[in-house]
Amino acid sequence: MLTRFALLAPLLIVFVNGQCTTGRTDHFRCSIWVATGFCNQTFYSDAQKQQYCGTACALCPTTTCGAVYRGTTVTVQNVQAAADAVVAIPAGTGPLTRVFLLPTCSMALFTDAAGTTAAVGSPVGPGTGTFITLTGATTTAVSMRCTCGGAGK
Repeated sequence: MLTRFALLAPLLIVFVNGQCTTGRTDHFRCSIWVATGFCNQTFYSDAQKQQYCGTACALCPTTTCGAVYRGTTVTVQNVQAAADAVVAIPAGTGPLTRVFLLPTCSMALFTDAAGTTAAVGSPVGPGTGTFITLTGATTTAVSMRCTCGGAGK
């Protein structure tokens, strides 16, 4: 019995410490849980939702660089950008609240649609595959550019 546990323990640690990383997959029962409201339950923390159903609950965006979120719940607007592209952030109700960045990626947030005037507090990152809370002028940005692997723009 001890031998089985010793063999499974490293696998359990990897599963429990799962973050939003490239190539991650949701738990095989996630589709059932999502259908019964798992993503919107306040009983579970965002970390638990991210661990088991990160992609389905929009807590692990499927992006090549980063994503911007508006709102305080997991059912929020999610604007994703490929590396080095200036992307408009659609108008919505309430401020931008957080960004998700893949490891080594940074996000510049702009106060103009052309991406020429940086918001105070920008760029954000580099990312670690987790969420970064936005504050100040970054919460009212209207466009963004995501860069990975070093220097932000």
